[in-house]
Amino acid sequence: MDSASGAIMVCTHRNGFIYSGPGYMPIHCGRKISNSDLGIAGDDSGDNISYKNRSYCELTAVYWAWKNLKATYIGLCHYRRYFDFSGKQGWLQNKKTITEEEFSQYFCRRTDWVNLMAGHDVILPFPHVHSTSIEHDYAILYNGEDYKTLRKAVRKVSPEYIKAFETVSARNFCSYCNMFVMSGELFNTYCEWLFKVLPETELLTHITHYNPEQMRIYGFMGERLLNVFVVHHKLKIKYYPIIKVDNDEADYSLIKRFYARAKAELSFFFMRPHFYNN
Repeated sequence: MDSASGAIMVCTHRNGFIYSGPGYMPIHCGRKISNSDLGIAGDDSGDNISYKNRSYCELTAVYWAWKNLKATYIGLCHYRRYFDFSGKQGWLQNKKTITEEEFSQYFCRRTDWVNLMAGHDVILPFPHVHSTSIEHDYAILYNGEDYKTLRKAVRKVSPEYIKAFETVSARNFCSYCNMFVMSGELFNTYCEWLFKVLPETELLTHITHYNPEQMRIYGFMGERLLNVFVVHHKLKIKYYPIIKVDNDEADYSLIKRFYARAKAELSFFFMRPHFYNN
């Protein structure tokens, strides 16, 4: 598939609201192992790893795009999480959750790739700030030994990245969701590295006894590795908020939204000098 400008993949594995406006490409992740036909393109054509979706998550779409999609700019978002390029969000509205109807009225259809990327190498979500290091947080949420295994894999296949890996591991903020927008050329460089590190990590880990959440291990690792790639290459980052489309969560009270947003923004404010000039 060819695109003269760019495409932001909208990854999904289920029926539901999927934005498919200009510049966006819905893609069924894990279609190889799915019992559903969503009526959209899948990640199981051409050279693909669709069958690994349970452990690679949205990275099966990333791999598919690397091998099968030619575009000047390539990005990724989710069926419920999108970059907000509108510039309409206020201080309290970063990562705001809205209904499908609100989304249709609110969302800015941004396909002006040159201006969108002007002065920057990559677009990422605003970082999430933790009370501990990224490595420690991973150990709390998942399996700390797996993170050590990831370190071994990075050191083995790309030792030149280990300094950036340790930098990201030690700090307490990270952009998540495997969401990004970057040039096709940079995307190729990223994937060539990412899909050397993760297969090596696979060889060193044993996950057959993991529950479905734990089994998403390589998708979780990919979130951290995207940050490592950005640090190693000293890329200029443009951060955008994430807007979430969820009819149920959008009903949360204003007080809860205010408290959660204020808490996150205060943490973000004190960390801002450390990552805003990457």
